[in-house]
Amino acid sequence: MTLREILVVERQGHDNASVLAVTGWLANAFNAFVRGLCVYAAPDPTIAECFAIGDRPMRAVSDHLDRQRDESVVPVETGFRATLTEAGASGDWARIDSGAAVDTGPLRARLVDLVVLPRPAGDDHASLRLVESFLSDGGTPCLLVPEAIDLPVSFDRILLAWNGSREAKRALDAALPLLARAAAVQVVMVGEPTESEAQGHIDALAARLARHGITIDARHHPRGHTAQQILESCRTFDADLLVLGAYGQSRTTEAILGGVTRTVLLNAPVPVLMDR
Repeated sequence: MTLREILVVERQGHDNASVLAVTGWLANAFNAFVRGLCVYAAPDPTIAECFAIGDRPMRAVSDHLDRQRDESVVPVETGFRATLTEAGASGDWARIDSGAAVDTGPLRARLVDLVVLPRPAGDDHASLRLVESFLSDGGTPCLLVPEAIDLPVSFDRILLAWNGSREAKRALDAALPLLARAAAVQVVMVGEPTESEAQGHIDALAARLARHGITIDARHHPRGHTAQQILESCRTFDADLLVLGAYGQSRTTEAILGGVTRTVLLNAPVPVLMDR
Protein backbone atom coordinates (compact mmCIF):
# COMPACT_ATOMS: atom_id res chain seq x y z
CA MET A 1 0.00 0.00 0.00
CA THR A 2 1.36 3.42 -0.94
CA LEU A 3 0.32 6.89 -2.05
CA ARG A 4 0.45 7.44 -5.79
CA GLU A 5 -2.03 10.25 -6.28
CA ILE A 6 -2.83 13.14 -3.94
CA LEU A 7 -5.46 15.86 -4.10
CA VAL A 8 -4.57 19.09 -2.29
CA VAL A 9 -7.35 21.60 -1.63
CA GLU A 10 -6.28 25.25 -1.47
CA ARG A 11 -8.35 28.31 -0.64
CA GLN A 12 -8.18 31.58 -2.50
CA GLY A 13 -7.35 34.46 -0.18
CA HIS A 14 -5.94 32.18 2.55
CA ASP A 15 -2.46 31.13 3.60
CA ASN A 16 -1.88 27.78 1.88
CA ALA A 17 1.76 27.41 2.91
CA SER A 18 1.17 24.58 5.40
CA VAL A 19 -0.98 22.39 3.14
CA LEU A 20 1.53 22.89 0.33
CA ALA A 21 4.47 22.03 2.59
CA VAL A 22 2.78 18.79 3.65
CA THR A 23 1.77 17.99 0.08
CA GLY A 24 5.29 18.60 -1.20
CA TRP A 25 6.75 16.29 1.44
CA LEU A 26 4.26 13.54 0.59
CA ALA A 27 4.81 13.91 -3.15
CA ASN A 28 8.56 13.63 -2.70
CA ALA A 29 8.40 10.76 -0.20
CA PHE A 30 6.02 8.62 -2.25
CA ASN A 31 6.74 9.84 -5.79
CA ALA A 32 3.08 10.83 -6.00
CA PHE A 33 1.19 12.71 -8.69
CA VAL A 34 -0.48 15.81 -7.22
CA ARG A 35 -3.80 17.32 -8.22
CA GLY A 36 -4.34 20.87 -6.99
CA LEU A 37 -7.86 22.19 -6.44
CA CYS A 38 -8.36 25.87 -5.66
CA VAL A 39 -11.66 26.79 -3.99
CA TYR A 40 -12.44 30.41 -4.85
CA ALA A 41 -15.24 32.85 -4.14
CA ALA A 42 -16.65 34.45 -7.27
CA PRO A 43 -16.18 38.25 -7.17
CA ASP A 44 -19.26 40.37 -6.60
CA PRO A 45 -20.18 43.10 -9.07
CA THR A 46 -20.00 46.71 -7.97
CA ILE A 47 -23.20 48.65 -7.36
CA ALA A 48 -22.76 50.40 -10.71
CA GLU A 49 -22.24 47.07 -12.49
CA CYS A 50 -25.49 45.77 -11.01
CA PHE A 51 -27.34 48.41 -13.03
CA ALA A 52 -25.76 47.48 -16.37
CA ILE A 53 -28.41 47.24 -19.08
CA GLY A 54 -28.03 45.87 -22.59
CA ASP A 55 -25.86 43.19 -24.15
CA ARG A 56 -22.61 45.14 -24.44
CA PRO A 57 -22.61 46.63 -20.90
CA MET A 58 -23.60 43.30 -19.38
CA ARG A 59 -20.93 41.48 -21.37
CA ALA A 60 -18.37 44.05 -20.21
CA VAL A 61 -19.37 43.42 -16.59
CA SER A 62 -19.10 39.66 -17.10
CA ASP A 63 -15.67 40.02 -18.69
CA HIS A 64 -14.51 42.26 -15.83
CA LEU A 65 -15.65 39.76 -13.20
CA ASP A 66 -13.95 36.92 -15.09
CA ARG A 67 -10.67 38.86 -15.11
CA GLN A 68 -10.99 39.54 -11.38
CA ARG A 69 -11.55 35.85 -10.73
CA ASP A 70 -8.60 34.83 -12.90
CA GLU A 71 -6.28 37.33 -11.24
CA SER A 72 -7.36 36.32 -7.73
CA VAL A 73 -6.30 32.69 -8.17
CA VAL A 74 -2.94 33.38 -9.84
CA PRO A 75 -1.02 33.42 -6.50
CA VAL A 76 -2.65 30.12 -5.53
CA GLU A 77 -1.59 28.38 -8.74
CA THR A 78 1.88 29.94 -8.55
CA GLY A 79 2.39 28.53 -5.05
CA PHE A 80 1.17 25.12 -6.17
CA ARG A 81 3.51 25.02 -9.17
CA ALA A 82 6.45 26.10 -7.01
CA THR A 83 5.71 23.27 -4.57
CA LEU A 84 5.73 20.71 -7.38
CA THR A 85 9.05 22.02 -8.67
CA GLU A 86 10.67 21.91 -5.23
CA ALA A 87 9.36 18.38 -4.59
CA GLY A 88 10.37 17.15 -8.03
CA ALA A 89 6.79 16.06 -8.60
CA SER A 90 4.30 16.31 -11.44
CA GLY A 91 0.67 17.28 -11.24
CA ASP A 92 -2.21 19.36 -12.52
CA TRP A 93 -4.29 22.20 -11.15
CA ALA A 94 -7.94 23.23 -11.34
CA ARG A 95 -10.24 25.72 -9.67
CA ILE A 96 -13.78 25.41 -8.41
CA ASP A 97 -16.36 27.92 -7.23
CA SER A 98 -16.96 27.71 -3.49
CA GLY A 99 -20.68 27.38 -4.15
CA ALA A 100 -20.12 24.08 -5.96
CA ALA A 101 -17.20 22.75 -3.92
CA VAL A 102 -19.26 20.89 -1.30
CA ASP A 103 -21.13 18.90 -3.95
CA THR A 104 -18.48 18.34 -6.62
CA GLY A 105 -15.23 18.48 -4.65
CA PRO A 106 -15.74 15.05 -3.02
CA LEU A 107 -16.26 13.50 -6.47
CA ARG A 108 -12.64 14.36 -7.29
CA ALA A 109 -11.53 12.72 -4.04
CA ARG A 110 -12.78 9.33 -5.20
CA LEU A 111 -10.04 9.09 -7.82
CA VAL A 112 -7.04 9.72 -5.54
CA ASP A 113 -5.34 8.00 -2.60
CA LEU A 114 -5.32 10.92 -0.16
CA VAL A 115 -6.86 14.38 0.18
CA VAL A 116 -4.88 17.14 1.90
CA LEU A 117 -7.07 19.95 3.24
CA PRO A 118 -6.55 23.06 5.36
CA ARG A 119 -8.02 22.59 8.81
CA PRO A 120 -10.97 24.95 9.35
CA ALA A 121 -11.21 27.37 12.22
CA GLY A 122 -14.07 26.79 14.64
CA ASP A 123 -16.00 29.82 13.40
CA ASP A 124 -15.37 29.15 9.69
CA HIS A 125 -18.58 27.27 8.99
CA ALA A 126 -18.12 27.19 5.22
CA SER A 127 -14.68 25.57 5.48
CA LEU A 128 -15.90 23.14 8.12
CA ARG A 129 -18.78 22.13 5.88
CA LEU A 130 -16.34 21.58 3.02
CA VAL A 131 -14.15 19.33 5.18
CA GLU A 132 -17.18 17.36 6.35
CA SER A 133 -18.30 16.86 2.75
CA PHE A 134 -14.93 15.34 1.83
CA LEU A 135 -14.95 13.10 4.90
CA SER A 136 -18.51 11.90 4.44
CA ASP A 137 -18.82 11.76 0.65
CA GLY A 138 -15.29 11.54 -0.77
CA GLY A 139 -14.58 7.93 0.18
CA THR A 140 -10.90 8.80 0.58
CA PRO A 141 -8.73 9.45 3.66
CA CYS A 142 -8.29 13.13 4.49
CA LEU A 143 -5.25 14.82 6.02
CA LEU A 144 -6.28 18.03 7.83
CA VAL A 145 -3.43 20.51 8.20
CA PRO A 146 -3.37 23.42 10.69
CA GLU A 147 -2.33 26.81 9.38
CA ALA A 148 0.73 26.80 11.65
CA ILE A 149 2.91 23.67 11.68
CA ASP A 150 6.54 22.93 12.43
CA LEU A 151 8.74 23.01 9.35
CA PRO A 152 10.31 21.19 7.68
CA VAL A 153 7.58 18.54 7.54
CA SER A 154 8.67 15.18 8.93
CA PHE A 155 6.06 12.65 10.05
CA ASP A 156 8.55 10.81 12.26
CA ARG A 157 6.44 10.63 15.41
CA ILE A 158 2.90 9.41 14.79
CA LEU A 159 0.16 9.06 17.40
CA LEU A 160 -2.62 6.58 16.61
CA ALA A 161 -5.89 7.01 18.54
CA TRP A 162 -7.39 3.52 18.68
CA ASN A 163 -10.75 2.25 19.93
CA GLY A 164 -11.21 -0.78 17.69
CA SER A 165 -14.00 0.83 15.66
CA ARG A 166 -14.54 0.53 11.92
CA GLU A 167 -13.52 4.17 11.52
CA ALA A 168 -10.32 3.67 13.50
CA LYS A 169 -9.47 0.63 11.38
CA ARG A 170 -9.96 2.58 8.15
CA ALA A 171 -7.78 5.41 9.46
CA LEU A 172 -5.11 2.88 10.44
CA ASP A 173 -5.15 1.32 6.97
CA ALA A 174 -4.82 4.75 5.38
CA ALA A 175 -1.86 5.57 7.62
CA LEU A 176 0.14 2.38 6.97
CA PRO A 177 2.46 3.96 4.36
CA LEU A 178 3.27 6.75 6.82
CA LEU A 179 3.53 4.48 9.85
CA ALA A 180 6.05 2.31 8.01
CA ARG A 181 8.32 5.34 7.54
CA ALA A 182 7.97 6.74 11.07
CA ALA A 183 10.72 6.62 13.67
CA ALA A 184 8.24 6.20 16.55
CA VAL A 185 4.57 5.20 16.73
CA GLN A 186 2.48 5.49 19.88
CA VAL A 187 -1.03 4.09 20.31
CA VAL A 188 -3.39 5.75 22.76
CA MET A 189 -6.61 4.15 24.01
CA VAL A 190 -9.10 5.97 26.20
CA GLY A 191 -11.95 4.57 28.28
CA GLU A 192 -11.79 0.80 27.79
CA PRO A 193 -13.68 -0.82 30.70
CA THR A 194 -10.81 -2.92 32.05
CA GLU A 195 -7.04 -2.93 31.78
CA SER A 196 -7.00 -6.53 30.58
CA GLU A 197 -9.46 -5.81 27.76
CA ALA A 198 -7.44 -2.79 26.70
CA GLN A 199 -4.26 -4.86 26.76
CA GLY A 200 -5.94 -7.46 24.57
CA HIS A 201 -6.74 -4.80 21.98
CA ILE A 202 -3.21 -3.43 22.15
CA ASP A 203 -1.57 -6.86 21.81
CA ALA A 204 -3.68 -7.71 18.76
CA LEU A 205 -2.94 -4.34 17.16
CA ALA A 206 0.78 -4.64 17.91
CA ALA A 207 0.87 -8.09 16.29
CA ARG A 208 -0.84 -6.83 13.17
CA LEU A 209 1.45 -3.83 12.78
CA ALA A 210 4.53 -5.94 13.48
CA ARG A 211 3.72 -7.90 10.33
CA HIS A 212 4.13 -4.60 8.49
CA GLY A 213 7.45 -3.97 10.20
CA ILE A 214 5.94 -1.36 12.56
CA THR A 215 6.70 -1.35 16.28
CA ILE A 216 4.38 0.52 18.64
CA ASP A 217 4.42 1.90 22.15
CA ALA A 218 0.98 1.95 23.79
CA ARG A 219 -0.73 4.07 26.42
CA HIS A 220 -4.08 3.29 28.05
CA HIS A 221 -6.15 5.93 29.85
CA PRO A 222 -9.11 4.16 31.52
CA ARG A 223 -10.70 7.43 32.58
CA GLY A 224 -10.92 10.96 31.30
CA HIS A 225 -12.41 12.94 28.46
CA THR A 226 -11.47 11.14 25.25
CA ALA A 227 -10.76 14.22 23.13
CA GLN A 228 -8.70 15.91 25.83
CA GLN A 229 -6.69 12.75 26.48
CA ILE A 230 -5.90 12.43 22.78
CA LEU A 231 -4.86 16.07 22.52
CA GLU A 232 -2.72 15.80 25.65
CA SER A 233 -1.10 12.64 24.28
CA CYS A 234 -0.17 14.55 21.12
CA ARG A 235 1.69 17.06 23.23
CA THR A 236 3.41 14.68 25.65
CA PHE A 237 4.51 12.33 22.85
CA ASP A 238 5.60 15.33 20.77
CA ALA A 239 3.69 13.90 17.82
CA ASP A 240 3.91 15.46 14.39
CA LEU A 241 0.91 13.50 13.02
CA LEU A 242 -2.30 12.18 14.60
CA VAL A 243 -4.29 9.30 13.08
CA LEU A 244 -7.96 9.21 14.06
CA GLY A 245 -11.16 7.56 12.87
CA ALA A 246 -13.77 10.17 11.95
CA TYR A 247 -17.45 10.51 12.83
CA GLY A 248 -18.50 7.32 14.52
CA GLN A 249 -21.91 8.96 14.91
CA SER A 250 -23.84 10.98 12.38
CA ARG A 251 -22.41 14.40 11.63
CA THR A 252 -25.60 16.01 12.95
CA THR A 253 -25.34 14.18 16.27
CA GLU A 254 -21.67 15.01 16.69
CA ALA A 255 -22.27 18.67 15.88
CA ILE A 256 -24.99 18.86 18.54
CA LEU A 257 -23.02 16.95 21.18
CA GLY A 258 -19.63 18.48 20.43
CA GLY A 259 -18.20 15.04 19.63
CA VAL A 260 -14.67 13.75 19.99
CA THR A 261 -13.92 14.04 16.29
CA ARG A 262 -14.87 17.68 16.03
CA THR A 263 -13.04 18.65 19.23
CA VAL A 264 -9.83 16.95 18.14
CA LEU A 265 -10.12 18.21 14.57
CA LEU A 266 -10.41 21.84 15.62
CA ASN A 267 -7.79 21.75 18.38
CA ALA A 268 -5.05 19.30 17.42
CA PRO A 269 -1.62 20.98 17.30
CA VAL A 270 -0.53 18.73 14.41
CA PRO A 271 -1.98 17.47 11.12
CA VAL A 272 -4.73 14.87 11.57
CA LEU A 273 -5.23 11.92 9.23
CA MET A 274 -8.89 10.86 9.25
CA ASP A 275 -11.10 8.32 7.54
CA ARG A 276 -14.60 7.01 8.05
